[in-house]
Amino acid sequence: MDRITIIGSGSIGLSMGLGIKAIGLKETELVGTSGNRKWREKATETGAFDSVGGHLGNALDGARLVILDTPAGETRELMEAIGPILEQDCRVTNTALSMVQSLEWADACFREDTTFVAGRPLVRTPVADLDAADGGIFEGADYCLVPSATARPDAIRTVVGLVEALGAKPLFLDPHEHDSYTAAVTIMPSLLSSALMSMASESPSWREMSKLVANEFDEMSKLASVDPVELATEIEGNTESVGVWISRMIETLESYRSLAQGPKEQVEETLVHAWEERAKLELGAIVEDDGPRAPSSGESFASMFVGSRLAGRVRDIREAGKGDPWQYKGKRNETNR
Repeated sequence: MDRITIIGSGSIGLSMGLGIKAIGLKETELVGTSGNRKWREKATETGAFDSVGGHLGNALDGARLVILDTPAGETRELMEAIGPILEQDCRVTNTALSMVQSLEWADACFREDTTFVAGRPLVRTPVADLDAADGGIFEGADYCLVPSATARPDAIRTVVGLVEALGAKPLFLDPHEHDSYTAAVTIMPSLLSSALMSMASESPSWREMSKLVANEFDEMSKLASVDPVELATEIEGNTESVGVWISRMIETLESYRSLAQGPKEQVEETLVHAWEERAKLELGAIVEDDGPRAPSSGESFASMFVGSRLAGRVRDIREAGKGDPWQYKGKRNETNR
């Protein structure tokens, strides 16, 4: 009997356990292990695994596929611990934010007969805590995969097969490209939220200002509540890219400051452009269906789950004769029409 072992600490690993369990793989034992007692209790309660324990050696005994879902600050130490005891020809993947860092650690910690494929599921459904774990969150989601330089084709196919079985779509990227994009769309939002919180709270008028906090500030500052130690670790693993995007943001804010001091028409145009780009993102209209993507044997199956609700909205709007659904239809200055 084959064994899949998930070493978890968060809701993604637990969700993967639930998703794999729901598939009903024959002749396969699914094992969950963690140093976190609450994780083990929740994993047992949900029935996501055939067995759950806290002993790494026992959990890895006979494992042919190992999935790591641990904070970045703990991942290297974990890789060092499991490297010598992994089964020969074992496949290992993870759910980390930094691909470059993960590949470097795996190269340093694993034997030559171990194949590592860095992975990261791009789920859009919030899974902030263990109670939110859900095996269905991977359906229709892109799943970034970056094989190590020495990864064997058959081992890569094993990880791809797992991703497709969960209903996700394998997306192969260059590791440096992935980390640069991640710095912009994952790390920067948390940094900007923290910066907003710092800007406001460090003002001498913060006590009075805080009484005026409503939905706008509350929504924008929520990401400042992410684990600061974990965020700092993610920044440390992607310092160069984060620095580049911070510089880009400073340039953008400078341009907005100049706009705010200029004609209202120019402010409108800039804000409308941002509004429309956000609408395109929500509607899935930025990347066309025929955009670049690594071919996948499960592409047609996974595509059934992609954006059906949003696609319906686009169709309804077009049938109503309103043109592209992301175009701003609100009232604008006559000179801009």
